Parts: sequence; structure tokens; C-alpha cells
Amino acid sequence: MPRPLFALALLLAAPPALAQPDVALGADLVSRYVWRGLDFGQSAAAQPYIELTAGGLTAGTWGSFAISGAGANELDLYASYTFGPLSVGVTDYYFPSADPAVGGDVDGGADVFNYGDGGAHVIEPFVSYDGPVSLTLATNAFNDDDVS
Repeated sequence: MPRPLFALALLLAAPPALAQPDVALGADLVSRYVWRGLDFGQSAAAQPYIELTAGGLTAGTWGSFAISGAGANELDLYASYTFGPLSVGVTDYYFPSADPAVGGDVDGGADVFNYGDGGAHVIEPFVSYDGPVSLTLATNAFNDDDVS
């Protein structure tokens, strides 16, 4: 069976929860891009997002783009699976830069799918618990010398 027909057959055979995901789409306009208490912007920023949820699976993307040239840009992809009070997932933080020297990234992060040149992508797996107390354990497992 040709690949497109095989993919279509899989899609049609998917359970109803996977066939009709919930979609969230939006954008925020912020005066500064502040991440974990640090000002990364010195500029207003547009922060669009889209998220798909089907059953316990969630996948999406979120970005922050400086409106003037003075700010930082970021484009993240994430996926998680929730079962009961536990969630496991991964986030790919992507930081494109016009400066090729950023993080030793030879092309300044211009190639979004290049994970080998260091600096433009940081991968963070996580596990979280949402009960009477919410807990999250996350660490930068790729492209972070300090494993923050």
C-alpha cells in the first residue's frame, strides 16, 4: 500500500478521541518577554501558540518574537502524556539568533531542524504530579553544559 494511503487508513482507524482533538489557538502581546524571572526582551513581543489535545496526549508549539530588533526570539515544541495525576513529556526550546556566535551555533540557529550544531536547541524532559501538591521535575538534557 503506498505511504499516503497507509497514513490515511491509520487516521481513519484511529479511536474517536484521536480523530477529533481539542485545539487551542491564540496569541498574546506582552510589553517584555520575561522567562523564569529574567528579562529576555527589552522589547514588546508577540507570543503565539497552538495546542492539540486528544485523550491524555497533548502536543503544541509556543513562541515569543520580539517586535523590534532588540529582543530575543524563541520557538518551542512540546508533547506530553497524562495518565491520572502524572504527566510525562518533553519540550524542545529553540532559540534562533541573527548572531552566529550564540552558543557556538555556526548558522545562528537558522536551520530549525539542525540539532547537531549546538546552541539553538535545548531539550528538557519532565515528569509532573498534580494532586494536593503539584510537583514538577525537569532538566535540560541536551545542549546545556550545566544540565540546568
